[in-house]
Amino acid sequence: MEENFQDAEISLYPESGHAPFYDEPDRFNRELATFISDRPSSVRAYRSAKSKYKREVHTNERHMQSSGSLRPRHPSSSGTVSP
Repeated sequence: MEENFQDAEISLYPESGHAPFYDEPDRFNRELATFISDRPSSVRAYRSAKSKYKREVHTNERHMQSSGSLRPRHPSSSGTVSP
């Protein structure tokens, strides 16, 4: 399991119950903000995935326009789209 969570950190809150974000919000928010800001790679991964998605959508739109269809066709259809 450790190999799936290489950047994981453990924070213990002995004075809190099941909701440290409620019992100790200042400490929890500070630790969470530090944890997130120390991981620029996750921001790059998000931006890369978002960019890839936009390119795929744009490519599909261009393909649909060039084929004269405003709607995607089912692969088994004869090429006509019924209303």
